[in-house]
Amino acid sequence: MHKINQHHDKLLPSLVETYLTNNINSIDFNIFTTKNNQEELIKATLVAICQLYAVLQPQIMANQLNNAYFNYELPLLPVLAQIENNGIKIDSLALHQLSAEFKKQIADLSLDIYKLAETEFNIASPQQLAKVLYQQLKLGENIKHNNSTSAEILEEIDHPIAKNVLEFRKISKLKNTYTDVLPTLINPQTGRIHTTFSSTSTLTGRLASSNPNLQNIPSKTTEGKKIYNCFVARKDHLLLTADYSQIELRVLAHFANITSLIEAFKQNSDIHCLTASQIFQTPEQQVSEEQRNKAKAINFGIIYGISAFGLAKQLNISKQEASNYIASYFKTYQGIEQYIAKTMQEASENGFVKTISGRKCYISNINSADKILQNQAKRQAINAPIQGSAADIIKKATILMQEKLNFHKMASKIVLQIHDELVLEVAKEELEQIKVFLFETMQSTFNLRVPLLVNIELR
Repeated sequence: MHKINQHHDKLLPSLVETYLTNNINSIDFNIFTTKNNQEELIKATLVAICQLYAVLQPQIMANQLNNAYFNYELPLLPVLAQIENNGIKIDSLALHQLSAEFKKQIADLSLDIYKLAETEFNIASPQQLAKVLYQQLKLGENIKHNNSTSAEILEEIDHPIAKNVLEFRKISKLKNTYTDVLPTLINPQTGRIHTTFSSTSTLTGRLASSNPNLQNIPSKTTEGKKIYNCFVARKDHLLLTADYSQIELRVLAHFANITSLIEAFKQNSDIHCLTASQIFQTPEQQVSEEQRNKAKAINFGIIYGISAFGLAKQLNISKQEASNYIASYFKTYQGIEQYIAKTMQEASENGFVKTISGRKCYISNINSADKILQNQAKRQAINAPIQGSAADIIKKATILMQEKLNFHKMASKIVLQIHDELVLEVAKEELEQIKVFLFETMQSTFNLRVPLLVNIELR
């Protein structure tokens, strides 16, 4: 093993303290919190894991989590270990060049900001930025800002300096988090980057990546794509990506059992165009790009429990207009409103919602007297079964794909899993066979009411 999982030193002591302190004599809890020799720590760890299993396994059965645990989480662990150890190769020179490009962008943005502010200051300092925005430039007089310089507030300020500051922050974060850091994380023994995956760190069961976090690179943006382009394959290999198309919308159509959506997915229709046509009462062939974009925002917004206020802000329209759009959407797809109401009721009564595998996503504050906390919990309750089920599907696909690679003794390897996407380093001579395996495996992972569509492309 090239490294030790960094999560265990925090997670295991917590589990021991929670479940074993009252019925264990063979482990000194302090061994996990003080510096000890590695041999003693390993022994204590193994003993703790065995005793935790004895305590927790009956609870898994009692809570009806056996399907999620035995068919998803447990078989996923060795696969994740394999993916972590496979690692991924990066082009250090390309990253250094991208860092230099970002550095120039940051310098240019800084000059623009100084010119607009008519003074030089530390743009990264919230206090200095607030002074420039609110005292010197007298901005934000029509919004409630309380001297905040958060992204949410800056997006409301109608002045070019706000837009430049947001861009400055975005590029700075990419430079500081990725282009400057990734080359320093190359393992000297393997020449590759080895992230650490966790399947228990998120509410929905979606995989989390750390040290480094390779799942937060904004893959849809121009800059994010440039970073991803620095991920490369070794000699005589290619990087191949396979991702589920609109997986969360497909899961929603399945759960809510919306006939029109199901048929549209079966016919491989443009879902956003169809939604726009129905909401705006316009023939599909006459739907404008603006109408389609609005429908797209609504389609994906519903998954995250978007409010009329949130949609209005996103589309830059009035709250009343956004409210009308949402009402029209629910009228068009009536099963979705019923699904949401049912999900809310289950969350309120049980304190959790379930994914397609039976995983329980516990929703705190669903019955809170604090309306802000309660509304946040409601949005979580709507999203968790959908995002969690999408996570179940890609987890199962990852397990099955690794089994196929093992069975056929393929040289190709899974090197990353990014949300709804698998990234493989494929031996050139295996390319066509791997494509067939991916289509067969990913599209047949679950038998939903709608087909699972997979996009495969060379990176």
